[in-house]
Amino acid sequence: MFRYLAYGSNLDVGGLARYVGAVADLSVGEHVTVPGWHLRFQGHSTRWDGSPATIAPDGAARLVGRAWSLGRDSLIAVVAGEAGVATHRAAFAVDALIEAVTADRPGQHWSAPVSRPISQYDTVVAIDHAGGALWAVTASVPDTLRRRCEPYLAQVHLGLTDLVGHEDATVEIEAALARSSRLPHTSA
Repeated sequence: MFRYLAYGSNLDVGGLARYVGAVADLSVGEHVTVPGWHLRFQGHSTRWDGSPATIAPDGAARLVGRAWSLGRDSLIAVVAGEAGVATHRAAFAVDALIEAVTADRPGQHWSAPVSRPISQYDTVVAIDHAGGALWAVTASVPDTLRRRCEPYLAQVHLGLTDLVGHEDATVEIEAALARSSRLPHTSA
């Protein structure tokens, strides 16, 4: 089993179900905090007609998310759906990352590109975490908030509210929006 890290629209069962089908057999995902990563809204999603959530490394931050236990085929379905690629392309990226993680190469996270994605979600990452690697799909290129999408923000807020409560979810969203108005700091 793989621990898929949801941080955006897949925080709730309905969002995840569009990729993996009925989720009655899934446990209620695990609330996780991921040190060294942050949430941001960037670029443009045609699905949402606004800037979707992505994650980026940031040594001074922490990310709140939900870890869903998924089998390999379900993880591949999520990667394919998020990146907008055929299943075999998603499987290639996931398998390349499995190889890197199991080779136990040192590092805080591992990543593999998704070839020819049609969305900004072009990278699969596995983040070293106390409970085991957390797998996520994100963007490799940092960008800024281009357009707020209130229905999308409401869905992310709903998922975060389930994890941390309404007030803390609002704080998380507002901090991510403020952070997203500028490019992330990169160390030279």
